[in-house]
Amino acid sequence: MPYLFDAVLAALVPAVDEAARAQAMQYAGTFSSPACTQGVNGTEEEDCLSAVVEQDGDSVRVRSLMLNSRPVDIAILWLYYLQLHAWLYALNPVLRLFPSSLVEETTLGGKKVTREVWHVWIEPTFGPGSEFPGAGTWSDRDCRSWTSGDWVHYGKEPLDRWIFVRDAESGEVVGLEVPFLREGVLDHVTVGNPETDGEAEGEGEGTPDLKEGLDVVGGGEEVLF
Repeated sequence: MPYLFDAVLAALVPAVDEAARAQAMQYAGTFSSPACTQGVNGTEEEDCLSAVVEQDGDSVRVRSLMLNSRPVDIAILWLYYLQLHAWLYALNPVLRLFPSSLVEETTLGGKKVTREVWHVWIEPTFGPGSEFPGAGTWSDRDCRSWTSGDWVHYGKEPLDRWIFVRDAESGEVVGLEVPFLREGVLDHVTVGNPETDGEAEGEGEGTPDLKEGLDVVGGGEEVLF
């Protein structure tokens, strides 16, 4: 029986993984607000908000989130780091997106759509490592990392709550909303992974530059929000 179990897993898991990756690719691409057509800094009346979402070797992730040329993705990392640094060594500077079971049927521009709530996963690290036997067997799965969801809010909206919008009839992903920025639904202007410079498959360890992060979130004279 164990051999049969192994054989079923060997045949089933790769097929399921391939199907999941194909489905997840629907969410990849570039999303932007209408004002971005006027330039990366938008207009006097409207902001330019753009997001690039891609699929790497592990999951769907945020490659960039820019508001009028300012890196909101770095600001998100630093807001989490400033809140959680007392018991974290560093944050992995990769914002991963995972779906939830929260789905709502509504309308957008007179068309029926489905709003899917996804969550940004902030992946912590718990120190530089250990030379003790069995290091990393369980400590890197510490339950403290589970509590980082819904931790940081801005204007009564959690930073890790993002919403993909699908056309209710075709099932096509037509937009993305980042509620805490209050810029409405961004149009899905290009579909699929953008051209990369080879970084999509890797993960940098550590935390983005402190000065850059603090300047973005308001440590300098300019404030992001």
